[in-house]
Amino acid sequence: MGETLYFRYYVWVGLSGVDSGCSNHPIQHAPGAGSQPLWVKFEQFSGNSFVYTLEPQNAQNHYHRWQVNLTRNTTYRLEYKVTRTGSETFDLSARVYDGNNTLLFDDDDFLCNQFGHNNHKLNSVETAFDVAAANVARLGGMMIVDQGCLNRPGEYICYGAFAVSQVDWCGEYRPGEAS
Repeated sequence: MGETLYFRYYVWVGLSGVDSGCSNHPIQHAPGAGSQPLWVKFEQFSGNSFVYTLEPQNAQNHYHRWQVNLTRNTTYRLEYKVTRTGSETFDLSARVYDGNNTLLFDDDDFLCNQFGHNNHKLNSVETAFDVAAANVARLGGMMIVDQGCLNRPGEYICYGAFAVSQVDWCGEYRPGEAS
């Protein structure tokens, strides 16, 4: 118990500003589609924004969709950590930074307003999520795919500087950092 994995990457999202119900879930902790215990989603929203979502999938209990609104065509550093709290139970924490390394959002800002939750913050005591025993090892992997709504011309999501740590938050990218 207590093992933690920290994930970091930079992202620039150019999805159109129309709420079409389209969501892209390009980052999945799984060896293949449809088997992920946790996925990251970018969903179209109105105006110049999109929704960044951390969603435990295949959760047996405590189902949540933690979300924060971000601005399109802007570079962000996204970091999150997954901590094992039991044999099949995990806790989630997240941070969002701008291109100048300024913290914009953390656990206080990620909200779940779905599945019977009302403004349920990521920093609440009820953030644990369960993962089926067969999926526990999948949390340590990461698959980058083109799934969702990126089938229209001019819509892009760009990624870079992926990092995973077992020690601490990864922090900003440093040229030449160890891989």
